[in-house]
Amino acid sequence: MSATAVLLALASFAPDPGEPRFEELRRRAPARAWILERLEPRRFTTSPAFLALPGYIALSVAASMWQRASARLRTRRAPPEIERFAVRRTMTLGEAPGPAAERVRDAVRSAGFPRASAAGGELHGRRGALGFLGSMAFHAGLLATMVGIGLSAVGRFSGEVVLTEGFPVRLGPATVRAATPPDGAARLGGTTVAIRSVSVEFAPEVRQALPDSRTGMVDVSAVLDAERDGASPGRFFLSVNAPASLDGHQLSIHRYGFAPEIRATDPEGRVRTDAVAVLQVIPPGAEDAVALDGGGELRLRFYPDWAPRGAEPASRSPLPVRPVLAWRWMQGGREVASGLVPRGGAAEAGGYRIAFPSLRYWLELLVSRDPGLPWFTLGALLGVGGLALRFGWHEQSWRATLRPDGAGTRLELVLSARYFPALLEERAERVARALGGRAA
Repeated sequence: MSATAVLLALASFAPDPGEPRFEELRRRAPARAWILERLEPRRFTTSPAFLALPGYIALSVAASMWQRASARLRTRRAPPEIERFAVRRTMTLGEAPGPAAERVRDAVRSAGFPRASAAGGELHGRRGALGFLGSMAFHAGLLATMVGIGLSAVGRFSGEVVLTEGFPVRLGPATVRAATPPDGAARLGGTTVAIRSVSVEFAPEVRQALPDSRTGMVDVSAVLDAERDGASPGRFFLSVNAPASLDGHQLSIHRYGFAPEIRATDPEGRVRTDAVAVLQVIPPGAEDAVALDGGGELRLRFYPDWAPRGAEPASRSPLPVRPVLAWRWMQGGREVASGLVPRGGAAEAGGYRIAFPSLRYWLELLVSRDPGLPWFTLGALLGVGGLALRFGWHEQSWRATLRPDGAGTRLELVLSARYFPALLEERAERVARALGGRAA
């Protein structure tokens, strides 16, 4: 089980070869990268060799359950078997066996042991059916978890999709990037999604000048509209801690950013771009680039709440109160024009004109599907509930043999429990004090 857990953790968190994170790992820890490159945990966890591990564990757990259930059915007889931990006391009581037996029953019962039954010359008691059922429930939880691991290994999917306010996107292999496995995005085909009413909230103290607008963010929320071919449209509320469920997939907010609408015209009057630019960087003043038709690029720096400090551009807060774009038009590797343009305005320099009509948000959503998740949930519930029953109502048994001894009675008492030996000793002392006999 440890090997299974380690491999699943590696498959979930370790980067795959070719990812930027993997190249960074190769620079920082080449030995670790070498191991991951050859092990390929994400691919290995979908292979028959890996599925053999939870399969073997499941068979072992099922065999153990069968063996224990069979043994319990065979041992349901009187007198009960002594459990794992046992305490013995031998003493002489002053009364005859009949009255002594009543006192033993009362003393044992007051110490929390099951009530007595009689068989031959013995008294005995047994309890633990609920604890045994708890043990079976715990093992059933392990079986459910193994089923979940198998289903997760063969059916898990993850990917990313970037949505800009007001622009519907038809999901599928062409629009869901970083899909793992690559063909998993095909299940989303025929579904169109769009976001609107994006809202970003910050802690009050963060609304003052910050170098990085991600710091102190409280929440990002939006309305997600979804429509599948041949089905009625659906509407969902999305926030950082409230994902949406769509056709068995979970859509959750991963990142957000600004998407200014830009219209760029060169000195010849040609429109080189007329689109919404998805700026990948969030900190005010960080530079991003937008490719232009016919070559060249616009380099953009976005200031959500424009407030220059002397000659230096700056933003008072991460909220888009007074958005301004600082732009540089690059052609052939050199800057041919630059300037500032506020939202709703236009700027021109050397015949190069930039218009900034509106501003939107974009969201990057993580799209995931894990058919094993319900089984993991079931396994956790069975495991926790089973352990609670197991330790709260565990097996306990006792036997008392009473024989005449002159004018009194000789008592041989055995108290046993499956768990908590120290507590068992304390309970045995309570029984001895209640009986008040003489140690034999």
